[in-house]
Amino acid sequence: MTHESQADKKPFSIPQLLICELVLQTAEGHSALQFAREVKRSSPLTFVVIWSATAAESAPARLACFDLGANMVTQCVPSLEEVVGHIARHGRQGGKLSCVACGMQGLTEDELWAHYPMFHCNNPNIATRCVLC
Repeated sequence: MTHESQADKKPFSIPQLLICELVLQTAEGHSALQFAREVKRSSPLTFVVIWSATAAESAPARLACFDLGANMVTQCVPSLEEVVGHIARHGRQGGKLSCVACGMQGLTEDELWAHYPMFHCNNPNIATRCVLC
């Protein structure tokens, strides 16, 4: 017989990670962006990374990627490793907070503080009250 604590029973949302390699101005690049956009629309908990040296070095290309739902545009391995680490820790500490933008549950104050700008900095502002304030 196992004993479950209340924290074990609390549901939480697990974010997903999608990494798309992008070759700008090619059919494959266009398809990758469209795929990333559709994934983001259907699963707001997905953190979309566009892996592209060209896009990472071009502000207009980065903005276009963000407009299509990307959360990050990079070709920097340490930066990607840091984001993957943050995402892997989301919702693992049994917090009681939820994100007002995407509904991710089970976040602590620190996790929500890291989550919101990482997942939603490119989204339009929403009229709501901050759950931390």
